[in-house]
Amino acid sequence: FILFYPGTGKFTRYGKQESGENHISAGDLYNVYQDSKGHIWMSSSNGLYEFDDKNERFTAQLATADFTRQKGFYNIMEDASQPGVLWFTNTYFISFNELIGLITNKGLWRFNTASDSAKVFYHNPQDPASISRGSESI
Repeated sequence: FILFYPGTGKFTRYGKQESGENHISAGDLYNVYQDSKGHIWMSSSNGLYEFDDKNERFTAQLATADFTRQKGFYNIMEDASQPGVLWFTNTYFISFNELIGLITNKGLWRFNTASDSAKVFYHNPQDPASISRGSESI
């Protein structure tokens, strides 16, 4: 991921191969979203990242170094009625071998940026009050 700073004409690269403050612990970066407060968010194969423009670095949210527990997030959107609340979908990639894999939907996530707290909504066929099947996508 490369950011361009028009004021300085400087390009800065961020990613898994970069070191120090430019390192992002994710192999794949998916969506970039700017919320109503001007904060930049990026979804990835390992969590959500918020860009700190003062320090020119990304801060990991919901990311982990443990490959078996990493979550891929997609489709970031802010709740129009609740600024600072982000919604996104989550998938897991289960690899059977190098050629075959399975992507499974693991819910619709609500992330409160003020408290750094998350809640996951799943379809549960035994619970009529759960979200409907297929509504995990936004």
